[in-house]
Parts: sequence; structure tokens; C-alpha cells
Amino acid sequence: GRMGEDIIIVRDGAKFGCFNKEGEQVVPLEYDDIREYVGGMARIKFLRKFGFINKNGEIIVAPFSDEVENFSEDFTLVTIKNKVGFVNLQGDWLAVPMYDAGGSFSGGYAYLAMGGKYGYINKAGDFAIQMSYSDARDFNPEFGLACVARRGVWGVINTKGREVVPLKFDKVEICTDGNIYVEKGGKCGIFTREGKELFAPECDMLTPDSKGRLFKDGVASGKIGDYRIRIDTQGNIVYLYSQLLD
Repeated sequence: GRMGEDIIIVRDGAKFGCFNKEGEQVVPLEYDDIREYVGGMARIKFLRKFGFINKNGEIIVAPFSDEVENFSEDFTLVTIKNKVGFVNLQGDWLAVPMYDAGGSFSGGYAYLAMGGKYGYINKAGDFAIQMSYSDARDFNPEFGLACVARRGVWGVINTKGREVVPLKFDKVEICTDGNIYVEKGGKCGIFTREGKELFAPECDMLTPDSKGRLFKDGVASGKIGDYRIRIDTQGNIVYLYSQLLD
């Protein structure tokens, strides 16, 4: 059987159940599928519907949903008849399934969409950021920033809904060091997490390192035309080298 978080998932014919590491049966062999435990919860399938159980085999979210995502910050996104909503660890609705799309709770917020408009709810179920965007991504929990779009152009907002990077770029990406990669018309640049334009979109290429950081040892690497460049954390070019000399 499969094992996760000290629980062994076993199968007998077409039915699944669970045992603990002491060999005691904690979930009867009655489910059509059981996924590995994550955060003390396992997704179950019963009669083509999905829900969640805990390590004691207690049903936390009854299997009535067409699809469920793993819990994130104590909430799971569920799908019923092509509509999504959120359920908490007690199995109570935070947002009833009336929305067209949703993300995962991250940094205390999650996006929901209806009629092509995206906004963010908080853990009280209130829209902390109103549904005024045409696309959205999950918040970065470390920096409290999220990428959003309106009429096909992207920017970055904070948890107050304030634009940190204006919505005018073809692409934005929050890097693992908190700096923000922006791209417009095939040219790329850098914003700080506070919203300062550190380097205007003039580069043909900016290359994050293997850990997704724009800056490594205080410099970012890129190209402008035939020149390799290095940019310091103040936005100054500190190294310039022509590839034509290679």
C-alpha cells in the first residue's frame, strides 16, 4: 500500500481503506479511492464524488463535490457542477460554489472569478479586493504580492489592493528574492517589491538564477543587444561586455 504521514493506504479489490503504523485499521475499506495524506487530510472518492477524511477516518468534507483541491491555509477549493467555492476544516462553507474559477489561499487571501471578473476574498469570506480584474494569480505569501491583469495588461498589487507595479506590462513575475520581473514589447526590466522601477524595460534578456532569484551576490545578469550586462541592486550597470569580442 501507499504511505503518507504514518498512514498506510490499502486496497482490497475495488475498495480502499487505511491502517496506522501500529497496524490498526483507521479507515474502513469502503472508498473508491484515497489519496496520500497532506496536512493530516486525505482526499477520498465515493460514488464519483470527492471529499476529505482525517487520520481517524472521520469525514471532514463529505464526498459531494465533483472535484476538490488539497487544503491550503485550512481551506479547500471545491467544484460542484462546474462552479467553485471554499470549504474550511470543519466542513463549513466559506464561499458557496457560485464562482467560475478560484485559486488557493496564500498569505490569507484567495482569488475567485465570476463573469470574467477576478477579486480576492479573505478568511472571513469577505471580498478584501473587489472583482475588478480580468485575470489573477495566487498571492505570494512571503511578500504579500499578487500578479493581476486588466484588459490584457499585467501588474502587481499588495494585500490592500494597491498597485505596486502599474498594470501596463505584457508579463510580470514575482521572483523568489522579492524583486519583480516585467516585460513589455519584448523588453524586460526590474521593479522592487516596494514598487520602485529599478531598471526600465530595456533588456533583451534577464536571467534568474537556479533558485529563481533575479539578484545573486548583489547583481542581476542580462543582455542588451550584443552586450552582456550586470545590474546592481541600485539599478546601475556595473559590468558591460560585448559578445562580439568572443
